Amino acid sequence: MQTRFACASKKEAGDRAWVADIERSKGLRVVVVVVVVVVVVVVVVVVVVVVVVVAAVVVVVVVVVG
Repeated sequence: MQTRFACASKKEAGDRAWVADIERSKGLRVVVVVVVVVVVVVVVVVVVVVVVVVAAVVVVVVVVVG
């Protein structure tokens, strides 16, 4: 009787560890997705800022030279 309970609790603990592992990997996946999205947004913002600055410099040069 005692052995059966020991096996059951060991299996239960294994199941719990497996579920916790899945939850951990889901959390890690969410973190990776969030990091990728943040990096993409930062890159897009930097590109837009560079384009706006270059356009402003071109306009200033055209106005000053023209």
